[in-house]
Amino acid sequence: MNPTTESRLWSEINTHNMTAWHAMITGHRNLVFTVAHRQHGISLDTHEELVSEGELALCQAAEYYRDSQPRCRFSTYAYRRITRAVIGHLRTDGPVSRTEWSARVEKAVRGEADELAQAVGRTPSTHELIDALGAKRVAALHGIHGTPLDATVADQVAMRTWEQN
Repeated sequence: MNPTTESRLWSEINTHNMTAWHAMITGHRNLVFTVAHRQHGISLDTHEELVSEGELALCQAAEYYRDSQPRCRFSTYAYRRITRAVIGHLRTDGPVSRTEWSARVEKAVRGEADELAQAVGRTPSTHELIDALGAKRVAALHGIHGTPLDATVADQVAMRTWEQN
């Protein structure tokens, strides 16, 4: 939606024109679909839940934006609100909670540590484990949550794993 149309619609919304309100919301629904589609590795049911959460966030964003002194375009404000709502939903009600995800990552790291120990015939050092994980991390751990595990998390999990042994 171009800035001129958006400005005109906000003027009409401030006079309680529900048609303008509807036009503003439907004109920005593409933001909801953009955010929901960027979430990888989710089921169709979860995707529909994310769209519902995003649409609710879009309506709330319009309410808050109208009542505030905006310093940016509505699309920027709404995109951020929608993204926060979708990510918040995934964290609390998503198909894989953070705790479950962490347990899966730790299990994968422990499995790699056991394989490496058998290959070298001794308990591998933390650096050897990190190197081994670095080589396999994208391929082996990518499917756990839909995004690659970054080196910081791999390092932390590897350190915690070997400190416990």
